[in-house]
Amino acid sequence: MTFVVTNTWDATPEEISKKVKDNVVDLSEFVSRTIKKLLVAEEVTPDALLMIARMIHEAPFTKCNPHVGIKFLSMVSPSKEVREAASKARSDIRKAKYAFLTDELLYNLLKKRYDVTISAFESDDELSPENEEIKKQLEFFVPPILKRMNTEGNFEYSTETKTRIAEIKTEISELEDAWNKTLSDDVSATKLFFTTEQLDGCNIDFVKTLDKADDGKHIITLSYPHVFEIINMCSCSETRKEVYTRFLMRGTETNAERMARLAVLRKELAKLSMPDVTDPSYVDLSVSSKPSMAKSGKAIRAFLDNVAQNCSKLS
Repeated sequence: MTFVVTNTWDATPEEISKKVKDNVVDLSEFVSRTIKKLLVAEEVTPDALLMIARMIHEAPFTKCNPHVGIKFLSMVSPSKEVREAASKARSDIRKAKYAFLTDELLYNLLKKRYDVTISAFESDDELSPENEEIKKQLEFFVPPILKRMNTEGNFEYSTETKTRIAEIKTEISELEDAWNKTLSDDVSATKLFFTTEQLDGCNIDFVKTLDKADDGKHIITLSYPHVFEIINMCSCSETRKEVYTRFLMRGTETNAERMARLAVLRKELAKLSMPDVTDPSYVDLSVSSKPSMAKSGKAIRAFLDNVAQNCSKLS
């Protein structure tokens, strides 16, 4: 299953909402109900268990980033209504994914069926080639699913800890939504003014489409089409510098306090979620739930430091 917003750039707010509701929110609830009905059956064959594992693995709402098109719209669309609808859609997707991955009943049913099935396979001295292959695939699909669900749901922790983790994740989600809204609002609200000479090198048709101020100067916003054209084509270095600097600094003043709060919350979340790790960071927590080559934040930092050192030798 895949999640794609068709004709992404032309999508209306109504189309975005419907697409997300049909392909993510409603689908996640349907899949959850269906899987639990299958798992509580009197007998669950290895084939059926493998089908369930693949269903969860391929579900769009369990992917790390199933909504690239939606994110694109929330940041880039020139329409405020579309940006707001896309931002809400991103929030709805996160909530649907979180609700599915933190379903403790589903986790317990899947874990129990997996343990029973693997135990039966291992006690069979004459396992058929077909069952050998099923066992191999189950061991490939199910443990990562269980690990991620346990990481998201914290099922092994006390009620108090689980409650606090849920509170932190909710606040982080709200802060991230507010952060992105500020960025998208700043994109259209910020206006920079340049003469025709200061836009030298830009495509003539691009310059003709720009709105003009009362003094005749062209109006440049921080929208991606404007920024990319200026950075890539404009021959005036001062214009490129001003546009690029303002683009990098968009939303900074409003988002500074949010950044500080996010850092505190993520640190607390890492400590609560990884009690066996000494002074864990949010990066450690993030990579622990993903099939990543990097196994820790320290490994990532070491790799980046090595790249930086090698690059500095070439500069």
